[in-house]
Amino acid sequence: MADPTWIDLWDLRDPRRPRRLGTTDSSGVALGAIQFARDGDTLVGVGGDRVLRLWDASDPRKPRLVSKRPTGHTAAVCSVAVRRDGVAATSSYDDTVRLRDLSDPAPRVLDTLTGHDGNVKAVAVSPDGKTLTSGSDDREWDVTDPHHANTVAVLEGQWHFIDAVAYSPDGRTLLSGSDDHTAKLWDIGDLPRHRELGELARHADIVTGVAFASHGRTAATVGVDGARLGKHPGHSLICGRTCLCAVNPDQCTTPPPPSTPTPPGADPPPPHRPWRSASGPRRCPASP
Repeated sequence: MADPTWIDLWDLRDPRRPRRLGTTDSSGVALGAIQFARDGDTLVGVGGDRVLRLWDASDPRKPRLVSKRPTGHTAAVCSVAVRRDGVAATSSYDDTVRLRDLSDPAPRVLDTLTGHDGNVKAVAVSPDGKTLTSGSDDREWDVTDPHHANTVAVLEGQWHFIDAVAYSPDGRTLLSGSDDHTAKLWDIGDLPRHRELGELARHADIVTGVAFASHGRTAATVGVDGARLGKHPGHSLICGRTCLCAVNPDQCTTPPPPSTPTPPGADPPPPHRPWRSASGPRRCPASP
């Protein structure tokens, strides 16, 4: 957990009584995202200074900064995702995603993914490591060869920036959260073919986080509103900032786009351009 320049490590063996194990700082830099590498002993963090940091967390009581590496981005870095083999993807307000090999003692950028028309806020790696999702719009990349990544699909259907993305454990379903106040499910089991399964949850404000449970039957959506608006058959709700939903694509419906009032003098968001917003781009909460 980062808040915003300190990182706390917790013992969750008893989730009803989490216990703080250790704390480290990021030298005053506000972190945009943190993630454990697949070995569970390395913590990766990125932030507004465009630097990728690695901590050795093998002793969670004494996490230790072991590396600071420039990402090569020209604007604040918003998100990071790490593949099983150590290839890391970072997303940025410079409208790009960069791939880097964390296992390389002198790491260099393997590839720079372009094509977005706005800030790239969210990035996630599929469970098999072959596909990467990035969003300002929802864009699927084939990263089988991280030196030559290619766009395989663009998922259109949300009307504003994508703030969060997550793969189901089997990699066949994608969940996305957006500035348009919705979280949506997508069938990506046969890329490049894909289809929107429907709206999983609707909040009163931006959806900033989404996640699947390890069994894939439940998903969580987090909004800055403090409540969820609307409910679909087969979906349950826990009140507060987080909604828990039963994932049942067969009962999802595809509602019409939300009727958000357009500010005076502003153009309404055009259809099928989820990276356009009448109110302009929004920053990640943790970014300066």
